Amino acid sequence: MLATSALAGVLALSYGFPRRLVGAGSVFTTSEWDTRFLRRPQWADEFRVAADAVRAADARRIGLVQQNDNWEYPWWLLLRDADGRPPELVALQSVLPDRPPADPASTDAIVCTGSRKACADLVPAGWTLVWRGYVGYALPPPR
Repeated sequence: MLATSALAGVLALSYGFPRRLVGAGSVFTTSEWDTRFLRRPQWADEFRVAADAVRAADARRIGLVQQNDNWEYPWWLLLRDADGRPPELVALQSVLPDRPPADPASTDAIVCTGSRKACADLVPAGWTLVWRGYVGYALPPPR
């Protein structure tokens, strides 16, 4: 029984999902970034494209639209400036009465995950909303 349990533990560590030690997706052969997206690999490029567009627009204050179980941490990594400083991310939704959401018009860009409708409802008139499956972003008209 002890040998069977030990073997099961070794196999789980070696071939387990999502952070296996050997084979495709191994922690030794997969980049840190791709390891974050092993369960949803198609989202990695979506986050990158949106972040690239927001950074190219030189956005400093970025509105965040997401539901409670959506991924926020990629924005903190991808939207850092050249010096590595994190962006000013502000929530455009809130369920806390003493923490009202930021005004979308007070932001330089908006990034969204999950629901396109929830995002579109918060995008100010005249802004351009771009959506790619799970991730979207909105930018104001050029000045």
